[in-house]
Amino acid sequence: MNNLPRDSKGRFIKGIGYRTGSKVSKESKLKMSLAKKRRKDIKEWMNKIRPDITGDKNKNWKGGISILSNGYRYIAKSLIEKDIYELFFKKTYGSRKIPEHQYIWVKFYRQQIGKGFRIHHINGIQIDNRIENLERVSESKHRKIHYKLDKQI
Repeated sequence: MNNLPRDSKGRFIKGIGYRTGSKVSKESKLKMSLAKKRRKDIKEWMNKIRPDITGDKNKNWKGGISILSNGYRYIAKSLIEKDIYELFFKKTYGSRKIPEHQYIWVKFYRQQIGKGFRIHHINGIQIDNRIENLERVSESKHRKIHYKLDKQI
């Protein structure tokens, strides 16, 4: 049973517990730091002791490109040039996969897509990522384009 303080109705008092800043007990802080260290140790072990099971060395590696259920192709972060990733994608995507059409547009034009803009497939085929089929449009224009396309169908 835990010994956290409760109010007169038996509910836990908000702001007092093992995940709330200054009122965390030393014992809880120690447990959390040990768990964090354990996760870090496991990652290091995977990279040092078993490098043969990560990335393209894994038997399930499919070239770092995948097509998700939304119909778009995505590229693994490891396949993207470091300078392009650092300049254009690091803040937006972190460690996730990058949409291929965005990567191709950014690599060709060497500029950020920008807030409030989308990369649109002119012919409507989501996996056709040729540069001549991609254009940068504002979000509002992109919605209008797709609204017209949906109405035609």
